[in-house]
Amino acid sequence: MLIRSQGKFRVLSDQKDGFGNQTTTLAQAETEGAVSADITLTSPGDGVLLMTDGISDDLIPEQLEPFFHAIYRRQKHSSKRRMKRWLEAELKQWSTPRHGDDKTIASIFRMD
Repeated sequence: MLIRSQGKFRVLSDQKDGFGNQTTTLAQAETEGAVSADITLTSPGDGVLLMTDGISDDLIPEQLEPFFHAIYRRQKHSSKRRMKRWLEAELKQWSTPRHGDDKTIASIFRMD
């Protein structure tokens, strides 16, 4: 989970070591080891980006903030329909070869 709150970017979820090919749903998640945060979306560009490991496992840690900002910029300048088409195309043409893991992404951004 990537967060930008009050103009400050941070990664809320822990970095995983290795590849486990297992997804825990929110309903299955145990409270032990769970993380939470109080966030305030006060500035344009503040937001939350939630994604499954089919996306996050392929991202380079140093590129998380630029990835977050790229999604925000694209969403800011696109209609809902255009953003949906762009995301679908990106996920279908994922840059990691033969990567068939599920790829789900959700975002909430402050736009004004």
